[in-house]
Amino acid sequence: MNWDPKNLKAWKAKLPYWVANKYFATVLLFLAFIAFFDSYTVFDLFHWRSELHDLEEEKTYYQNEIAKLEADEANLTSDPENIERFAREKYYMKKPNEEIFLIVREDD
Repeated sequence: MNWDPKNLKAWKAKLPYWVANKYFATVLLFLAFIAFFDSYTVFDLFHWRSELHDLEEEKTYYQNEIAKLEADEANLTSDPENIERFAREKYYMKKPNEEIFLIVREDD
C-alpha cells in the first residue's frame, strides 16, 4: 500500500470536516486513553458502582437486623417471664426438678 500524500489528502477530503479536524482527533485519543488505559478505567468505575450498590443493600439489611435485635433485647429485659422463656428455648435451661426431652427430626 502506497502512502502517497495525494491519496491521503483525497481520503481526508471525503471525511466530514469535523472528523478531519486535528483537535477532534486529539480529543478522541485523549478520551480513549482515559476510558481504557488510565488507572481508573470505565470498567473499573462500573465495577465499583456495582460494588457500592451491593454494599448499600447489605448495610440496609444489617440495619434492619440491628433494629430487630434491639427490639428483642428491649422485650427480654423488660419482663422476667420473657427472660425465662428465652433461656429455656435458646439455651435449654431447666429448673432443678424438671426433665427436658429434645425431639430432633431427621430429614431424608
